[in-house]
Amino acid sequence: MQQLLPPTMRSQIFGGEKERRIFTNALDEVHSLYGEMNKQLVTPDIDVVWALSTPGTVKEPASFPEGEKDNPYEGTMFNKGTIVRSVEIVLEVTALRLGKPVSGVTREDVALHGPTLYYNGESEQNPGTRFPQQNQHFLELSQQQDFPIPPEKVVICPIIEVNTPGQVKQLAEYLTGKLPDTRKVAVVHGVPHAARTGRYLEKYKGDFPESTTMVPFLVDQNEKGNQSRLAVLEAGKAAIYGAKGDLDARSSFFGEDGPQHPRPRIDLRGDLRQKGLLPKPR
Repeated sequence: MQQLLPPTMRSQIFGGEKERRIFTNALDEVHSLYGEMNKQLVTPDIDVVWALSTPGTVKEPASFPEGEKDNPYEGTMFNKGTIVRSVEIVLEVTALRLGKPVSGVTREDVALHGPTLYYNGESEQNPGTRFPQQNQHFLELSQQQDFPIPPEKVVICPIIEVNTPGQVKQLAEYLTGKLPDTRKVAVVHGVPHAARTGRYLEKYKGDFPESTTMVPFLVDQNEKGNQSRLAVLEAGKAAIYGAKGDLDARSSFFGEDGPQHPRPRIDLRGDLRQKGLLPKPR
């Protein structure tokens, strides 16, 4: 496992007790979440579907400069998978609210009864951007006539900072200012990325409306057979940033000791157990 980490990151993680603990917990969480893929329950009280942007755009694969081509995100199209799943969730929520099959949901139905599809990616205005066309490419896609979500239900915002905490803080700002009564947010992202996303959501949870619950919806990020590298990389980042205090030691998706201790704000595991999709804890 250690050989999957860059040497500098490896020495940082395994050089301190706190780093090792966060790394181990984050890796356990990722493994646990892989087992829960495709089991998340869509419920009618999801008011916002948040598609987290990742390296690349919805139209183009991620491409890094020479010297960084060994990045496990190189050549991946994870934005596309995230947006496809997010659209599915919007349609499923609308269908549940109207009591009709998903196949019967129209754009007008979504406009009148559907949740908001929210995307905050990079743009040319972001200093240090590597993927300046993220927002523009999704905007172009969402404006096509056959896109199933009408424009009034699509919100595309430039992120405050070109990183995950920038995405989290910008979402909190939007919800607080525009949709303070949001009940649930479907957090649509790749499984490995959840190692950090959950910890940033925990760190900045005081910035979100008190009534809002974050529910993770997971997308497989195994396009190139690199899920192990991605899992170790993201867990390593969580450990290093967590030790510095940049993110919380615990995840909003789990407790501080890992996936055996779910937190009440996140109802994914409770919902799954009630439906018999996960065994009850011993």
